[in-house]
Amino acid sequence: VIAGASGGVADAVIPGVNGLLVDPENPTAIAAAIMRLLNNPEEAKRLGRAGKDRAERDFSWAGQADKLYKKLI
Repeated sequence: VIAGASGGVADAVIPGVNGLLVDPENPTAIAAAIMRLLNNPEEAKRLGRAGKDRAERDFSWAGQADKLYKKLI
């Protein structure tokens, strides 16, 4: 995952753990992130797996409903 460091995306992507955050207005930074993952396929796979795991765990409908329920009780 390569994401722009703006808005809610910065809350979802943990740099170096489940993706890479870049300045969305900096083409050089975006290109560097793309090249980093193209040149490091194992890192790309690791970040991709971690991103998928986090999305399923922390951002699923069931997970969101559980968080809301816990806040309400």
